[in-house]
Amino acid sequence: TGVQTCALPIWSLKMTNIEKIKQLAGAVDADLQEDVESVILNAGIYVAAVTTMECAAMNLQNRKGEDYRSEVSRTDAARSRAHNAFIDSVNFANKLADSFGVEKIYTGGPERRNYGDFAFAIVKEIYDNRQ
Repeated sequence: TGVQTCALPIWSLKMTNIEKIKQLAGAVDADLQEDVESVILNAGIYVAAVTTMECAAMNLQNRKGEDYRSEVSRTDAARSRAHNAFIDSVNFANKLADSFGVEKIYTGGPERRNYGDFAFAIVKEIYDNRQ
């Protein structure tokens, strides 16, 4: 009666962000699956909004004065709305995870920057594993 050991290192047992989201989507009722999917979609929208705002701030079009300030302000407001939508979708998904007894998809801190990093991690996972 020897002791069996696992051939996989412990760190490999950790679920990826997408695996957690898929697990949650599989656990919830059909009418809630779109809410779970919105986490991934809102992550992409937020990352795109950050890219747009940063591009405006780089001022590659050489805008001047009020035109520049207005463009940066407009794109920053869009980024903030996208960030809020992403945070709301993540928080709702985590409440669903609690309700359905599966692992939360997000365990980071409440800081907005942490949520932003999580959005980027989801998008990077999608990009790295695209077919």
